[in-house]
Order: sequence, then structure tokens, then C-alpha cells
Amino acid sequence: MSKAIEMRPEEILEKLEEIAEQVSLHIHYEEMKAFEFHVQDGGCTVKGESHVFIDRKRPTRERISILAKELQRCNLEGIYIHPYIRERILRLTLSHSTEDAQ
Repeated sequence: MSKAIEMRPEEILEKLEEIAEQVSLHIHYEEMKAFEFHVQDGGCTVKGESHVFIDRKRPTRERISILAKELQRCNLEGIYIHPYIRERILRLTLSHSTEDAQ
């Protein structure tokens, strides 16, 4: 009987960052309060390039959620994604779609 593989949050984040690099999603960990205007975590497109900004003070689990949500919007076809990570992205997709429906 095989035991489900579990990863530490730091490992999950590292894998998501690797996937982001493969799809040319640029990740920026910034101190959001340093800006003169209110900035929220999330993705945007600048000069045709995809970027995601994440407050560097966020805990690792929150960084994972934000990055996974942004990766859902990317074309991940043809990219190997560890099954545990793929499940994590899918789980976040499902939880967001049920929240949006309410």
C-alpha cells in the first residue's frame, strides 16, 4: 500500500515557482506597503509579459494559494507537473469556482 506523498509548504512553493518560470510568469515578492498606492497580490500583464506580485510578508501557504491561482490562468499543457502539485492547483480551482458561484 503506497502512502500519499506529502510535501512541505516550502517545497510546494518551490515547485510552483519552477512551473511559473516555464510558462514565463514573472514572480515578484515585494513589500506591498512600500508603494505609494494600494496594491493587491495577484497577476497582471505589463508590455505583453505576465507578472504576479506577492507581498513578501505573506506566510508561505498564502504565497502558494496566490501563485497557484495565477498558474490556473496559464497554459500548462505539455509541462510536467508533479501529481501532488497538479492536485493542489486543481483543488484551488474547484474551491474558487464554488466560492464564485455563491
